[in-house]
Parts: sequence; C-alpha cells; structure tokens
Amino acid sequence: MGHSSAWSLCPAGYLVAAWSALVALEEPGERRQPWHDALTGVRDTVPQMRILSINTWHSNDKLDGLVRYIAGADADVVVLAEFGPNKQGLLSQLKSAYPYQVSCAEIWACSQVLLSRLPFVRSGIRMPTLANPPMVWAQFHIGTVDVAKLTVIGTHIYRPSRRHDWHMAQLVGLASHVRKTEGSVVVAGDFNMTRMSQSFDDFTFASGLDTPGRLLASWPAWPVPLPQFQLDYVFVSQDLDILDQRLGHMVGSDHLPLWTSVRLPQRASVMAQRDGRHDLPLGPHGLRDAAPAGVH
Repeated sequence: MGHSSAWSLCPAGYLVAAWSALVALEEPGERRQPWHDALTGVRDTVPQMRILSINTWHSNDKLDGLVRYIAGADADVVVLAEFGPNKQGLLSQLKSAYPYQVSCAEIWACSQVLLSRLPFVRSGIRMPTLANPPMVWAQFHIGTVDVAKLTVIGTHIYRPSRRHDWHMAQLVGLASHVRKTEGSVVVAGDFNMTRMSQSFDDFTFASGLDTPGRLLASWPAWPVPLPQFQLDYVFVSQDLDILDQRLGHMVGSDHLPLWTSVRLPQRASVMAQRDGRHDLPLGPHGLRDAAPAGVH
C-alpha cells in the first residue's frame, strides 16, 4: 500500500524496529531461507507449521521474481495480500509447489490468496464489508486419535489514514470472527497498524491472540532514510507458540515478506474430543495426510 501520513511520526521505538528489520534480512539472491539455519534440527523434534506472508502490492512489476521467491520458500502455508486479477495467472505457476489453494484474487476488493503444500479439510473466502476485512482461510486437522483443528486466516485491514472508523470496525469484525472460530487460530496479513497504536491494543485484547514482542519493520521495503514501521503481523491463539519470526528481502513490493514458524498444538480442540474422531497418523509436518474436502 502507498502510505504517506505515517512519515509524520518518528518515535524512538521505530528506530529500533527499523534496525531489527535490517538485521533480519537475508542477503538478496540468497537461496537459503530464514528458517533454514534458524531452526536447524528443530523441525524434526517440534511439530510446526512454517508460514510465509506477503503483501505483494498491486503495483508490483517484478512478478517473475515474486513467483520464484514464493515457489522456493519451502513454506507449509503462504498467505498473500494485494494479489488481485493482474496476478491471478500466477497461481497456476505455483500449483506444483502449493497444490492446495484458496483465492479471491479475481476480485479487486478482496485480492487475498492462501497457498498450501499440505492438505486442508475446509476452506473459504470472506468478502470485505465496512465491518469485516477480506479473508481467505483454511482449516487443517492435526493429530492421530484426538484431532486438533487449526485454522489459518489471511487478511488485509483497511488503511486508517483513509477512514479510521472503517479500519477500527474491520478489526472489531476480525476479532469477533476469531472468537467464533473453533480450535487453534493463526491470523496473518497486513494490519495497517503499529505496535504503539490503539488499534493494536484493542485488537489483541478483543481477539485474545498473541504475537511476538520482537519488532520487525516490514514497511516500506525499499532502502530509504528511517523510520520504518511494522504493519505486517502473524497472530496466534493462546495454545500456539511462535518459535521464530524474521523478515525476507525485497520482492518488488512496498512490504517485506514475513517468515513465521508456529509450534503446532499438542492437544485436540474441545469439539474434536467430543466427536471422538479417529484420523490418519501424522504426516512429516505433523498434519494429517488426507485429501481436502474442497479447494476453492
């Protein structure tokens, strides 16, 4: 997104955030991804989901590089914002790396995509309104006998510099949606808010979700004089932990990619326990090797 009003403020805390972003970058053109070295050996002992989230920017003209970056990400799930009709054709190019896809890319007002190399059992989209942001989501089943349900949601909150009331209303709607979602929840996307804002405090309180305390300034992506800001987040429910989180290098967007490794839940959700479901053993990623109920 093209921000302008954010430059009028420069709190000291954002200098720390910007420095953290610079430290977290891998070198341009590097083949190894942030989690390759950060979590060497951990993936074999700790069940986890590796999530890459990017606001790909509607004005991005480096789409070939974007496709290469996503295809080589070695992620389990990829969440993309500002992925509209001009990028819809790229989904077929990513099909071999991420065969399970849910998308509203054909609609400019939505422009959200969720890609997965792991099968999910349910998925869907939610069109934006004044009270709800655009969403794509997929539900995964985790476990052997007692299945835990994990829902990953991708979203993009309206800019407060245009309509602050819409921005706040969408955050309230998203928090309400999260509260009604059964099982473990991960929400990733561009929230258009900083950690020092009332929006951030209100959303974390209303949703009950957590995010790491480390500041990772994701916008603007290109080299400019400080400050930079964190607008992109991954929030998780209380039963999940974020093992590691870092920024990637520029991919033609005005936002930097956000890499997150999430520790998977150890126990089944209440509803799954009541159902007494007996599901397939864990696959190599800790998730069930089952065919999805539907791919949208």
